[in-house]
Amino acid sequence: MKWRLPVSTRLFQIGNYNVYTGKLDLNKTFKNKLSLEAGLKANFEDNDDKTIWNLSNKSTGFFVGDTTFNINYNYKERILAAYTTLSRSWDKFGFSIGLRAEETDVNINFKSSNYFYKRNYITLFPSGSLDFNLNKKNTLTLAYSYRLRRPHSSMLNPVRQFNDQLNYGVGNSEIRPQFTHHMNLDYIWSQAVTLSVGYDKTKDFTFYYQYTQILPE
Repeated sequence: MKWRLPVSTRLFQIGNYNVYTGKLDLNKTFKNKLSLEAGLKANFEDNDDKTIWNLSNKSTGFFVGDTTFNINYNYKERILAAYTTLSRSWDKFGFSIGLRAEETDVNINFKSSNYFYKRNYITLFPSGSLDFNLNKKNTLTLAYSYRLRRPHSSMLNPVRQFNDQLNYGVGNSEIRPQFTHHMNLDYIWSQAVTLSVGYDKTKDFTFYYQYTQILPE
Protein backbone atom coordinates (compact mmCIF):
# COMPACT_ATOMS: atom_id res chain seq x y z
CA MET A 1 0.00 0.00 0.00
CA LYS A 2 1.35 3.47 -0.92
CA TRP A 3 0.64 6.61 1.07
CA ARG A 4 0.76 10.26 0.00
CA LEU A 5 0.47 13.03 2.57
CA PRO A 6 -1.86 15.90 1.63
CA VAL A 7 -0.24 19.20 0.73
CA SER A 8 -1.40 20.88 3.94
CA THR A 9 -0.99 19.32 7.38
CA ARG A 10 -1.09 20.34 11.01
CA LEU A 11 1.02 18.49 13.56
CA PHE A 12 0.40 18.36 17.31
CA GLN A 13 3.03 16.81 19.57
CA ILE A 14 2.78 16.08 23.29
CA GLY A 15 5.92 14.59 24.77
CA ASN A 16 7.39 13.90 28.17
CA TYR A 17 10.97 12.63 28.23
CA ASN A 18 12.73 11.88 31.52
CA VAL A 19 16.16 10.37 32.20
CA TYR A 20 17.50 9.59 35.68
CA THR A 21 21.11 8.50 36.23
CA GLY A 22 23.06 7.55 39.34
CA LYS A 23 26.69 6.43 39.65
CA LEU A 24 29.03 5.33 42.46
CA ASP A 25 32.77 4.78 41.84
CA LEU A 26 35.60 3.39 43.96
CA ASN A 27 39.33 3.77 43.17
CA LYS A 28 42.01 2.12 45.30
CA THR A 29 45.75 1.65 44.81
CA PHE A 30 47.48 -0.94 46.99
CA LYS A 31 51.09 -0.99 48.22
CA ASN A 32 52.18 -3.36 45.45
CA LYS A 33 50.91 -0.81 42.87
CA LEU A 34 47.91 -2.97 42.04
CA SER A 35 45.00 -0.67 41.19
CA LEU A 36 41.33 -1.50 41.71
CA GLU A 37 38.43 0.35 40.15
CA ALA A 38 34.84 -0.63 40.86
CA GLY A 39 31.44 0.95 40.60
CA LEU A 40 27.68 0.80 40.33
CA LYS A 41 25.50 2.63 37.82
CA ALA A 42 21.76 2.94 37.27
CA ASN A 43 19.97 4.56 34.35
CA PHE A 44 16.20 5.01 33.98
CA GLU A 45 14.47 6.39 30.88
CA ASP A 46 10.78 7.17 30.52
CA ASN A 47 9.62 8.49 27.14
CA ASP A 48 5.97 9.37 26.50
CA ASP A 49 5.27 10.38 22.90
CA LYS A 50 1.92 11.42 21.46
CA THR A 51 1.80 12.85 17.92
CA ILE A 52 -1.49 13.77 16.23
CA TRP A 53 -1.82 14.68 12.56
CA ASN A 54 -4.65 16.87 11.28
CA LEU A 55 -4.80 16.61 7.50
CA SER A 56 -6.51 18.97 5.10
CA ASN A 57 -9.42 17.75 3.01
CA LYS A 58 -8.74 18.66 -0.63
CA SER A 59 -12.39 19.27 -1.47
CA THR A 60 -13.40 21.38 1.55
CA GLY A 61 -10.05 22.80 2.67
CA PHE A 62 -10.87 22.02 6.33
CA PHE A 63 -8.47 20.11 8.60
CA VAL A 64 -9.76 16.75 9.76
CA GLY A 65 -8.38 14.18 12.18
CA ASP A 66 -6.62 11.15 10.69
CA THR A 67 -5.26 8.43 12.95
CA THR A 68 -3.28 6.62 10.22
CA PHE A 69 0.06 8.14 11.19
CA ASN A 70 -0.63 9.05 14.81
CA ILE A 71 1.99 8.04 17.40
CA ASN A 72 0.94 7.20 20.93
CA TYR A 73 3.39 5.10 22.87
CA ASN A 74 5.34 4.88 26.11
CA TYR A 75 8.94 3.66 26.27
CA LYS A 76 10.55 2.67 29.58
CA GLU A 77 14.12 1.43 29.93
CA ARG A 78 16.02 0.44 33.07
CA ILE A 79 19.74 -0.37 33.07
CA LEU A 80 21.57 -1.55 36.19
CA ALA A 81 25.32 -2.16 36.02
CA ALA A 82 28.19 -3.25 38.28
CA TYR A 83 31.80 -3.24 37.12
CA THR A 84 35.35 -3.75 38.34
CA THR A 85 38.85 -3.46 36.86
CA LEU A 86 42.25 -4.61 38.14
CA SER A 87 45.46 -3.19 36.67
CA ARG A 88 49.18 -3.34 37.37
CA SER A 89 52.23 -2.04 35.53
CA TRP A 90 55.97 -2.63 35.69
CA ASP A 91 58.86 -1.18 33.71
CA LYS A 92 58.44 -3.52 30.74
CA PHE A 93 54.98 -4.97 31.18
CA GLY A 94 51.49 -4.04 32.31
CA PHE A 95 48.05 -5.58 32.33
CA SER A 96 44.41 -4.72 32.94
CA ILE A 97 41.46 -7.06 33.39
CA GLY A 98 37.86 -6.08 33.93
CA LEU A 99 34.30 -7.38 34.13
CA ARG A 100 31.01 -5.56 33.79
CA ALA A 101 27.56 -7.02 34.54
CA GLU A 102 24.43 -5.33 33.20
CA GLU A 103 20.71 -5.94 33.49
CA THR A 104 18.53 -4.29 30.87
CA ASP A 105 14.75 -4.09 31.15
CA VAL A 106 12.68 -2.54 28.33
CA ASN A 107 8.91 -2.04 28.29
CA ILE A 108 7.12 -0.48 25.31
CA ASN A 109 3.40 0.18 25.17
CA PHE A 110 2.00 1.14 21.75
CA LYS A 111 -1.28 2.54 23.04
CA SER A 112 -2.73 3.33 19.61
CA SER A 113 -2.50 -0.33 18.53
CA ASN A 114 -2.82 -2.04 21.94
CA TYR A 115 0.56 -3.71 21.41
CA PHE A 116 2.83 -4.31 24.40
CA TYR A 117 6.47 -5.31 24.09
CA LYS A 118 8.83 -6.40 26.89
CA ARG A 119 12.49 -7.46 26.86
CA ASN A 120 14.77 -8.32 29.79
CA TYR A 121 18.33 -9.64 29.64
CA ILE A 122 21.47 -9.89 31.79
CA THR A 123 24.88 -9.75 30.12
CA LEU A 124 28.51 -10.06 31.24
CA PHE A 125 31.13 -7.91 29.48
CA PRO A 126 34.77 -8.98 30.01
CA SER A 127 37.68 -6.79 28.96
CA GLY A 128 41.44 -6.81 29.22
CA SER A 129 44.70 -5.44 27.86
CA LEU A 130 48.43 -6.22 27.83
CA ASP A 131 51.12 -3.55 27.46
CA PHE A 132 54.69 -4.32 26.35
CA ASN A 133 57.33 -1.59 26.62
CA LEU A 134 59.95 -2.84 24.17
CA ASN A 135 62.20 0.15 24.81
CA LYS A 136 61.89 3.87 25.45
CA LYS A 137 60.40 4.56 22.02
CA ASN A 138 58.47 1.38 21.14
CA THR A 139 55.33 0.08 22.85
CA LEU A 140 52.84 -2.65 21.96
CA THR A 141 49.31 -2.87 23.38
CA LEU A 142 46.93 -5.78 22.87
CA ALA A 143 43.34 -5.21 24.00
CA TYR A 144 39.99 -7.03 24.00
CA SER A 145 36.49 -5.92 24.98
CA TYR A 146 32.94 -7.20 24.64
CA ARG A 147 30.57 -4.40 23.69
CA LEU A 148 26.84 -3.73 23.47
CA ARG A 149 24.83 -1.32 21.35
CA ARG A 150 21.20 -1.02 22.38
CA PRO A 151 18.46 0.17 20.00
CA HIS A 152 17.01 3.47 21.20
CA SER A 153 13.32 4.26 21.48
CA SER A 154 12.81 5.68 17.96
CA MET A 155 14.47 2.59 16.42
CA LEU A 156 11.85 0.39 18.13
CA ASN A 157 8.82 2.50 17.17
CA PRO A 158 7.11 0.90 14.12
CA VAL A 159 4.87 3.91 13.42
CA ARG A 160 5.99 6.22 10.60
CA GLN A 161 7.54 9.43 11.95
CA PHE A 162 7.44 12.17 9.30
CA ASN A 163 10.19 14.78 9.08
CA ASP A 164 8.23 16.63 6.40
CA GLN A 165 5.56 15.83 3.80
CA LEU A 166 7.88 13.61 1.74
CA ASN A 167 10.33 12.11 4.26
CA TYR A 168 9.73 9.79 7.16
CA GLY A 169 11.52 7.26 9.35
CA VAL A 170 10.16 4.02 10.76
CA GLY A 171 11.50 1.60 13.37
CA ASN A 172 11.12 -2.08 14.12
CA SER A 173 10.10 -3.31 17.57
CA GLU A 174 11.83 -6.66 16.93
CA ILE A 175 15.33 -5.16 16.64
CA ARG A 176 17.68 -6.98 18.98
CA PRO A 177 20.66 -5.46 20.82
CA GLN A 178 23.96 -5.63 18.97
CA PHE A 179 26.89 -7.44 20.62
CA THR A 180 30.49 -7.09 19.42
CA HIS A 181 33.77 -8.80 20.26
CA HIS A 182 36.43 -6.12 19.69
CA MET A 183 40.18 -6.77 19.52
CA ASN A 184 42.96 -4.42 18.55
CA LEU A 185 46.76 -4.30 18.47
CA ASP A 186 48.46 -0.89 18.77
CA TYR A 187 52.07 -0.05 18.03
CA ILE A 188 53.20 3.28 19.50
CA TRP A 189 56.44 4.96 18.50
CA SER A 190 57.92 7.70 20.67
CA GLN A 191 54.49 8.45 22.19
CA ALA A 192 53.67 10.34 18.99
CA VAL A 193 52.81 7.91 16.19
CA THR A 194 50.30 5.06 16.57
CA LEU A 195 49.67 2.20 14.16
CA SER A 196 46.53 0.23 15.01
CA VAL A 197 45.04 -3.01 13.66
CA GLY A 198 41.61 -4.12 14.83
CA TYR A 199 39.09 -6.92 14.41
CA ASP A 200 35.36 -6.94 15.24
CA LYS A 201 32.94 -9.85 15.32
CA THR A 202 29.33 -8.67 15.66
CA LYS A 203 26.12 -10.54 16.43
CA ASP A 204 22.70 -9.10 15.45
CA PHE A 205 24.25 -6.25 13.45
CA THR A 206 21.99 -3.18 13.32
CA PHE A 207 22.03 -0.72 10.41
CA TYR A 208 19.98 2.03 8.79
CA TYR A 209 18.94 2.03 5.18
CA GLN A 210 17.03 4.46 2.98
CA TYR A 211 15.26 4.31 -0.33
CA THR A 212 13.33 6.61 -2.64
CA GLN A 213 9.73 5.84 -3.49
CA ILE A 214 8.18 7.55 -6.53
CA LEU A 215 4.41 7.74 -6.37
CA PRO A 216 2.22 8.13 -9.44
CA GLU A 217 0.45 11.41 -10.02
